[in-house]
Amino acid sequence: KAQSAFVERRPSLHVPSAASNRTKCTCISLKGRKYYVDKWDTIIDQHTGTENKRTLEKDSNMETVNFVNMADGTKEEYQLLDRHEKDYVSRLPERIIKALVRQGEDSIGGYKITRLEHALQSATRARRDGRTDEYIVAALLHDIGDELAPFSHSEMAAAILRPYVSAQIYWIVKHHGLFQMVYYAHHFGGDRNARDKLKDHRWYQDAVEFCERYDQNCFDPNYDTEPLVSFEPLIHKVLGNVPAFTREELV
Repeated sequence: KAQSAFVERRPSLHVPSAASNRTKCTCISLKGRKYYVDKWDTIIDQHTGTENKRTLEKDSNMETVNFVNMADGTKEEYQLLDRHEKDYVSRLPERIIKALVRQGEDSIGGYKITRLEHALQSATRARRDGRTDEYIVAALLHDIGDELAPFSHSEMAAAILRPYVSAQIYWIVKHHGLFQMVYYAHHFGGDRNARDKLKDHRWYQDAVEFCERYDQNCFDPNYDTEPLVSFEPLIHKVLGNVPAFTREELV
């Protein structure tokens, strides 16, 4: 029987319709559809019940590469991967929205509001102050790294935003965690003025302003915060853009 390492196989099972007269078939997920392959290597389309004799390798090679070491990849294979990557990247806004929703379901305890509510309050204040779309989305996402990078959340949020926002906004988000320490570090014996090492940077004061106006004051449960759905068009607008530079320029 034809074998392929790139096709999802499930345990043998009985199959209805066109395969009902077979004993057992192997279920295969291929190109978004389910197929069943019997012991005679006949491929049965679950949706249409039709049979054909195409080999699994021929179908699977249309969707997956053959190499297992990147050094062995061909131009055609990398072109295939590039198409898949572009499709995946285009769905980034949806994944970001899901990540924000999770911040409302599983959040750091102790505060009067969830991390999602904090993010929404930050973005709401930025919007009402007439900030740019990029700035508003940055305010919305500035703490999105909390879930997976609790000790470096600023850098993670900035990395997500970097291809889509200005260098200034990227810098502000990347360093906002350090700038926020002015409000609490001394309570733990830390240096609340650690951010002063960046005092000569041209965007130092912009980061100070971000923390003062759109972060440290955004924990108010009584603030009239706008809902996530009102920001979804902006997320799609800002994060749906194709970066105007190459991957190498981000390294």
